[in-house]
Amino acid sequence: MKYIRHPSDRKSCSQNPSTLPHGEEEEFYCELFTSLYHDVVDCYANIRRIDISKDLETFRSRYCAEGMGFLTKTLPLLCKSLDKALATGMTLQFVSFSKKKGTQLPAFCWWLFSEIFDNAGNERSDASVLAVKQLRQILICFYKLELPYDRERTQSVLDQFIKVDESLCFRTDSLLGVDVLIAQNAKSVVCSIMSSLCPRTIKPRHGAGAVSTGEKPAEKRNFARLVRSIEEVYPFTEYFQYNLTQVVDSYDKYKALEEKESGQARIVLVPKDSRGPRIISCEPLENQWIQQGQMRAIVPHLESHPLTRGRLNFTDQTVNQALALQGSLDGTYATLDMKEASDRVDLELVNYLFPPLWVDALKASRSSSTLLPDGRVVHMKKFAPMGSATCFPVEALIFWALCVSVVCCTRGISVAKAAEDLYVYGDDIICLSVDQAQIRQHLPRFGLVLNEGKCCTAGFFRESCGTDAYKGSDVTPTKFRRVWSRILDASSYPAWVSYSNSLHADGFYRTADYIESRVQRKLLTPHVSHQSIATVRKDKSDTLGNPQPEMAVGIAFYRSSEVSRVSNQKLGVKTRWNARYCRHEVRGYVSLPCIECTDAFDWAEMLRLESLRPQPKHCFALDEGGGLPPLSLPPSDAARAGIYAIPRRNRLKRGWIRSHA
Repeated sequence: MKYIRHPSDRKSCSQNPSTLPHGEEEEFYCELFTSLYHDVVDCYANIRRIDISKDLETFRSRYCAEGMGFLTKTLPLLCKSLDKALATGMTLQFVSFSKKKGTQLPAFCWWLFSEIFDNAGNERSDASVLAVKQLRQILICFYKLELPYDRERTQSVLDQFIKVDESLCFRTDSLLGVDVLIAQNAKSVVCSIMSSLCPRTIKPRHGAGAVSTGEKPAEKRNFARLVRSIEEVYPFTEYFQYNLTQVVDSYDKYKALEEKESGQARIVLVPKDSRGPRIISCEPLENQWIQQGQMRAIVPHLESHPLTRGRLNFTDQTVNQALALQGSLDGTYATLDMKEASDRVDLELVNYLFPPLWVDALKASRSSSTLLPDGRVVHMKKFAPMGSATCFPVEALIFWALCVSVVCCTRGISVAKAAEDLYVYGDDIICLSVDQAQIRQHLPRFGLVLNEGKCCTAGFFRESCGTDAYKGSDVTPTKFRRVWSRILDASSYPAWVSYSNSLHADGFYRTADYIESRVQRKLLTPHVSHQSIATVRKDKSDTLGNPQPEMAVGIAFYRSSEVSRVSNQKLGVKTRWNARYCRHEVRGYVSLPCIECTDAFDWAEMLRLESLRPQPKHCFALDEGGGLPPLSLPPSDAARAGIYAIPRRNRLKRGWIRSHA
């Protein structure tokens, strides 16, 4: 892999601090920040011109000296200081910026900070919600930029992965006092929930991600290995074959399978944010097949079980988001965030909490070791890293069960009563504010660590599932992830159009128009009055040879109907009346997934199509059976023979987009 040193790594770009870094990208980010700043200034009539000029001068000089690091590191650090003060009720503490004379507030954007804090740095009783939203938009919008990373950052992430794994040492005999009772209670809760779900009645399927064994999407249908650890719980002839007829027809292939004791995962690094890459585990093909089946059984079971229904969520983030808004208004709820959540769930903790049948099943599909990009092999103590299909539901259930048990044991109430006000989505936990101190005290006894910087336990600020809330209002900023480049491709083009639309909806009109103007220079993009459906032609025809339309969301700027009409005329966008759908349409682009087509239709393809069907409810019942249910219903539209989507690869295609309702 080639590592590119980003401009943020350089110490200086010029001897003259008033000049800006050269290049289209640097100039774009500078103008983008300036537009954001002026959008905020337009909302305040009493701002002195001298304050504006000083802020912009500070920005230009530091951006020139520090490069992108000023946008992606320094400004977000100031925003985190703001969030911490609002989330804990503490005095504002910050670094890297000078203080306004006579105050404890930063001189940079002082006039905006003064709308939230008094001169001593304490939150004002009449703190402006608008100022909080606008200040956070300015400070943290570049934090998630997927910048290139160097070898040092990569090595640091890998070393931390190994360090965390080596630190895991959960043992029940090391627990003392009330922690013993908490562990027993959590075990009882997990077993009561999972014992009614049989691990053998699963319906496996392929995942969308890459596999460590190297098969491409169209090659995943052919299993080439017999993994003994999986075979003990999920026999190959039952879970990797369509039916007994395939077993007979493919007996020679079955006997020729390569036998392995267990599968080995592979770690890959993907862009996360400006701090560096994220670690993702690529599972072996056979392990991924079973893990996906286990996940699609566990998730609906937990979302429908009487004890966890509505409280343990995997498909609906709005529950946590609504509670975060409520907690920011009246302080009823606190939001907690786990640090390195996936990497700190000890396999021994799973062994202790889960019923024996599920322990055997989860260990059967689990990869016991993983290969790092630098060639090192790690025999993992953790249950599973991020990327395993069972990682997310298992860790969420463990967090929820432990939190419920902590509340039960510390307040002396029943499990049902304690469960009423505990909500978990992945590693985002929401609990009553009166319980947060006990939960934060006891979870580390089980090897889990909380991200104290993102735990909101006091004040009026809450954060959960991507929603930032302050005094009952949504103050979530638009964060730029895609890097601006000279050429807009199928991934960056829709992203920057979406950023413009989000900023326009939040009232940052100057910034939205600036992004739009830069996008229009590269690709002609129409305006519509709302999110619109586009019609494009498929590459293949139906059985009669007629080209079939394909429906997708069009890429367009969302503006008012009148603005859209005038702008489209000015830009020379093609328009038409679609008699079939009875609507006005404009010509634009659509982002579609790249696909791979094959002509093969055999037992392996029939098994893949069957795996894409919705999971039958009766399949979750506890019984002695196993394997795939019999073929009954025709495949869904998503299950098309010979059509394989290539993960994380899209293509741009011209299409007709509905211009207005």
